[in-house]
Amino acid sequence: MRRVPHDNEHPALLRAAQHELAIARLSFLRDPGQPLAPLDACARLEGPEGQERLEQAVRDGLYPSAELSQLPSALAELARGVTLQSGRRTLGRWYGETIHAGGGSHAPAQLLAMLALPTTAPLGLTSVVRALGGALDPHVGYWLDLEERARSVEAGQLAAAERVLPRAEVPSDLPPPVEPAPSEPEPLPSVETLAQSWLAETDDAAHELGGWLVKQSPVTAGDELARLWISLRAVALDGLSRPQRRFHRLAEGARRLGFEREMNARMHGETAAAQLVPLPSCVSTTGPAGVRVLQPGLEYGWLSDLAVAQGMGEGLAQALVSPALGPATGSARASSVARALGALWLQLRAERGYLQRVDGIDARPAGQLARQTGLWLLFRVRLAAALCVADEAARSQQERRALRIAASQRALGRELPESVLALLCVQDVTPAQTFEALLRGCELHAALRERYDSDFYSNPRVSEVLRGAAARGSLLSAADWSAELAAEPRAGLRRLLELVG
Repeated sequence: MRRVPHDNEHPALLRAAQHELAIARLSFLRDPGQPLAPLDACARLEGPEGQERLEQAVRDGLYPSAELSQLPSALAELARGVTLQSGRRTLGRWYGETIHAGGGSHAPAQLLAMLALPTTAPLGLTSVVRALGGALDPHVGYWLDLEERARSVEAGQLAAAERVLPRAEVPSDLPPPVEPAPSEPEPLPSVETLAQSWLAETDDAAHELGGWLVKQSPVTAGDELARLWISLRAVALDGLSRPQRRFHRLAEGARRLGFEREMNARMHGETAAAQLVPLPSCVSTTGPAGVRVLQPGLEYGWLSDLAVAQGMGEGLAQALVSPALGPATGSARASSVARALGALWLQLRAERGYLQRVDGIDARPAGQLARQTGLWLLFRVRLAAALCVADEAARSQQERRALRIAASQRALGRELPESVLALLCVQDVTPAQTFEALLRGCELHAALRERYDSDFYSNPRVSEVLRGAAARGSLLSAADWSAELAAEPRAGLRRLLELVG
């Protein structure tokens, strides 16, 4: 029987650092203006003490082999998160600034609220975007430098951990590795290769649909980016997405699959004051027993529903992780099943049958909401894919800046301001990770539908598939889960095109 590590040993120190960083993230989301607490356990883990404890833990066999295989990437992701904390401090201060626009003074949240309800923006949406961009401009250089530092720290931690592990993991009497047989399957394509493919194969659809959205925008004034956003936002659909009891309403699908007990015991919903855009926020503070799903601090109607649904899928996966797993495998990681399950839950909002049967929405409005969700997903996937390709191609920070602007033009048909793109630098999730999550979620949907029919979301047997995958934590990657389910290589792309076809 493996003994429980003492508090001063590496596994306990890693768990303490993960908890500390999660609490820091949650505190910022709740109140971006409060001072950031020092990350003492994280500093110890990343410093000489942590390296010494790691070497000792490997020598003493404190980590099972499965944990050791995941340990380098777990330490690297944590190091990246710690580095980005200082960027959140700057962002928190920016939330408290005053922006002068349209002859008046506004807090950033007030201008962002005009984006949330763009048809009521008194300044005009183009003026709002310009004002926000100008206010963000002074911080762009700092955030870009911070991103470079986070990349460097992440790579350094990965290399440092990998240097320790081979000496302990590989016995000297093992035979040399056997060359793979010619009949073995080709290695899976990289995320960047898949991103290039998805971009190429959705270019025509995005060009056609983007032009259509601009033309049918209810607002004719302003530039095309503003008009595209107004059409994508589709405020008229907000009546189908009541903010009252949003978490309870959106959890109905999971309750029908038998997850009510875990959700009630381990998951909690709240509002994130710092999350001012409709993207998912999910934080696990104490393993499967302390999952927080957070809705945006501004009300985006049906887009807030999408953000919460995706966060709820991620949170459910984290709540189902086996408590027997150690700190390197029990946390939801960037490429883990949790992100794919979040994307699946998001996609169900693009399923007319689901909206009718589970949400009780009538056929016509359910079809409208499903269609609009598909459009939102298309442009989200494309932006993440284009930025992923740009980041992979960039050889310098300056080149990355230029390539990201060009990437937004390709993805959306209109350029995003550089200052808006710079906000990506302080996000926990990179564009490549966002793209892979949405990609795997599309594959998961297609595979489950193929195996359990179009109403798989009502099939009790599906709950065991989801439960079994989530229980393995980061031992199972989203890509490997797709392979387990025998997802066809192009099934995810076909699913995306189906949503907007």
